[in-house]
Amino acid sequence: MTKLLLDTCAILFLSVDDARVTADVRRVFTECEEVYVSAITVAELACLSRRGRIDLGMHWKPWFRNAVKLNQWQVLPVTWEVMEEAYSLPDTFHADPVDRIFVATSRIHKIPLLTPDRKILAYPHVEAFWDGD
Repeated sequence: MTKLLLDTCAILFLSVDDARVTADVRRVFTECEEVYVSAITVAELACLSRRGRIDLGMHWKPWFRNAVKLNQWQVLPVTWEVMEEAYSLPDTFHADPVDRIFVATSRIHKIPLLTPDRKILAYPHVEAFWDGD
């Protein structure tokens, strides 16, 4: 795979060598030529951090900036086209706005989405995978 879009859970799991990151997931991630993240990840990290649901060991802002710089990720903006797509996805998709934005970003930019999120993985209108799914 030459391009990959990471959702927030994938970023977090990969950053700490979480047991949910299998050898296959790690291989796909490390062999990928271009890795992208969505700017919506900033909002999700901030919210998760403020609610005490994650502990990054530092403020979320320098943590994310460092991860982007260190890994040479490209940050994709949340544009009005992404928002239009997020709220006009085909068939039924759940209401979580962040997940809708990840799916829309993946579809618009034609970049496969790496996510452990079962709802996204079950959605047939996006190329998403986790461990061979």
